[in-house]
Amino acid sequence: MGAGAGIITRAEFFCINLARRPDRRARAAAQLKQFAPQTDVRFVDGVDGAAMTSAELRRACALRPHTPPYIESPALEKMLRLEGTPTLAARPDGKWDFSRRLLTRGAVGCALSHLGLWERRAQADDPHAISVVLEDDTHLCAGFEPRVEGLLAALRSSSLRSDGDGGEPGWDLCYLGHFPRPPGAGEVLGAPAAEGLRHVVGSGVYGLFAYALSRRGARALLKWRQKGRSSASILPLSAQIDCALAGRTATTTLVAAAPPLAFCGLEQCVADSDVQLCT
Repeated sequence: MGAGAGIITRAEFFCINLARRPDRRARAAAQLKQFAPQTDVRFVDGVDGAAMTSAELRRACALRPHTPPYIESPALEKMLRLEGTPTLAARPDGKWDFSRRLLTRGAVGCALSHLGLWERRAQADDPHAISVVLEDDTHLCAGFEPRVEGLLAALRSSSLRSDGDGGEPGWDLCYLGHFPRPPGAGEVLGAPAAEGLRHVVGSGVYGLFAYALSRRGARALLKWRQKGRSSASILPLSAQIDCALAGRTATTTLVAAAPPLAFCGLEQCVADSDVQLCT
């Protein structure tokens, strides 16, 4: 797939895929060919948590000179103690029961996959650099390519700049889609942020199957200091990465495409999951 023209060429597009899941890669490639034929999307190998040893997992909790610990040690130890127990269980009414276990090997691998792309974006020289990240089970909307080009233009609009013309974008992460909230869970999308965009409010939204990330956002979310976290940082993680991000609506500028450009149903996600059920 060749690069398109205009705004879309100023963003990098990635699709995360585990090397052991060529079936998912083929499905994702077919979708991209249909709905984003002129967009240059790079497939990147995800971190396979199921293949990580206990020592490798514990290294994700270790302090390093220039990189914060990715995972909180107590959460990882709890995960290792509970390996073999399910994280989700189907109920007769078709709903799901969620266990109190917040991490699996798959969740750790998923988080490390996203964090690797965030570090890439944080190191960009261009303050306007944007990464668009897709997971390989994402369903794209019809007309995805022109719609995402319009969304990128809206994200670069003056109304979302922090310092006026020429300043860094005034947003951190934009959800192209998210998991639907259950009835009665409250409104999670607030006031319009720009054309086709709304601010994320309240308890936040879940799902990182399709999103855009600014350089500002990558740096804020990765920022960590030994004597205390940045107010925007989600590190070190004690839960799945999308859940950790959902709790940052008060300190991070999160926006969402409205209507969404991508979809991933919870039932579909769980039925073929390398994260929720991977022990």
